[in-house]
Amino acid sequence: MIYDLFYGIQRRVCNEETMNSFSEVEKFKGLVFTLDNECEIDKWVSLLAHESRFVKGILQKIVGKCPGTAMTYKHSPAKNEPVACYSALLNALSKVGVTF
Repeated sequence: MIYDLFYGIQRRVCNEETMNSFSEVEKFKGLVFTLDNECEIDKWVSLLAHESRFVKGILQKIVGKCPGTAMTYKHSPAKNEPVACYSALLNALSKVGVTF
């Protein structure tokens, strides 16, 4: 069995001195992955949670440690989407071979 899981925590570190007076929309990246062996899920999720702290949520630095296939994707809402980030979800799924 192959799992497709979504994990999105990447955030930018903001310096208050350089922030504009208007509110910026926070940009996010997610991680989609499939595992070669379903028995690896507990080990991988534990490693993912542990390593995320050390890379400050920059998921691109973790993809090579996945016991399967892992890819990052942007949480970018497109205009006129019926559901926010629907296109981002379809894009993420296509990266691991799931198409509609």
